[in-house]
Amino acid sequence: MFRNRGLHFIHVNIRSILPKIDELRTIARRTNAACIGITETWLDDSVFDSELRIDNYNIVRRDRNIQGGGVNVYVRSDLAFNTQTDLQHDELEAIW
Repeated sequence: MFRNRGLHFIHVNIRSILPKIDELRTIARRTNAACIGITETWLDDSVFDSELRIDNYNIVRRDRNIQGGGVNVYVRSDLAFNTQTDLQHDELEAIW
């Protein structure tokens, strides 16, 4: 899909990721995007990372742990990255 060189980013407001994980895996495979940001994951700590696994991507999560909300980001595994946990705030659903 992305024919030009560079870092390609995708954002999806998914409104509950679990029932749509196979479609998200297809998007990741077809685009090979550097990062895929997801909002409205609707996840809590009862969902394991293994259920959300996408080949060749690392996942970083911030679950709301109540109805709705939550964010995560998939970063292609060939890219080095660090999460900036010092920028996290309990009132803000964000990944830095």
